[in-house]
Amino acid sequence: MKITGLEIREVPFRLKYPSAVAYAIQSQTVNIFLKMETSEGLDGWGCSAPDESVTGETPMSVSQFLKETVRPLILGRDPLEREALMKEIRDAEGSQNPAATAAVSISLFDLWGKIKEMPVYSLLGGSARAFPASYTISLLPLETALEQTRQALARGFRILKVKLGEGSEPDARRLGEIRRLAGPQILFRLDANQAYSALETLEFLRMIDMENIQFLEQPTPAKELKALKYVTDRSPIPIMADECVLDADDARRIVSEKIAHLVNIKLMKCGGLDEALRIDEICAKGCVGTMLGCMDESALSISAAMHLACAMKSLRYIDLDGHFDIINDIASSAPIFKNGNLEIPARPGLGVDINPS
Repeated sequence: MKITGLEIREVPFRLKYPSAVAYAIQSQTVNIFLKMETSEGLDGWGCSAPDESVTGETPMSVSQFLKETVRPLILGRDPLEREALMKEIRDAEGSQNPAATAAVSISLFDLWGKIKEMPVYSLLGGSARAFPASYTISLLPLETALEQTRQALARGFRILKVKLGEGSEPDARRLGEIRRLAGPQILFRLDANQAYSALETLEFLRMIDMENIQFLEQPTPAKELKALKYVTDRSPIPIMADECVLDADDARRIVSEKIAHLVNIKLMKCGGLDEALRIDEICAKGCVGTMLGCMDESALSISAAMHLACAMKSLRYIDLDGHFDIINDIASSAPIFKNGNLEIPARPGLGVDINPS
């Protein structure tokens, strides 16, 4: 079997609510879909969701990399030579294109599952399971954030992730309002997206009630690892590293120097499932828990992360809600949201249906 075609398509997505974090706000997003065609008539689908603030990539740069670098490397090759192909792509011209590379990785895993007629999680040695799902409350005006909260609770979410970034006092007040609306049975996750200094983080933590809060994510700037460790050593709740962990080398440093209690793994940051598994192995050996996170992504790449979650050793949480507020996603049928949980169907490959029209 050979790869005979590569179709690359940019798809603009409208969002039900603007996606707002400490460093950016957007009311729509663009995902780049990759369709890998084979000589045996099978198609493998992948998806890239670039975030320029995190990896430096844009939809244009992703499309260009896939067309100019990936296409000539991959056409005519056996899709089951995944590891060799991914290494060549990562090494190409010293490229740093993790979100683009993630689309290739997802496509190859989808094809692998379809060729073997097995779900990807089975090929990875995992088994299907349901994971408690969270929903993100963006850094929007309070009334909008409260409306988001009401709708999330009505849909059955039992975990809310609240974005921070206005300052310790206003963030503490905002969190308090959201918690009063949600009630004592709801679990919370907090994410400052690098908005605080170490001292501001500790000040914020002194202002809030710690009950039912699972962790605080990336409170300090990504490049200031000493500040993150300072917070980690003093925080009453677990601290998670996100933007400062792009690949296995970053994870190794976080683990070895005890810079954070937890690590957020995202396919778009690290370049796909193989690198995510390497990070998982490092964190498992170092007894550091992980979470699988996402950008504003199609259900296609969210499903790829779900298959990965079923096989991970270090996983404690998933934060795979990037598809919930997309209005015009071209992917469907997976993952499945039910009773506050996400699960993946037992279908070959990633189990996702694509409607390219």
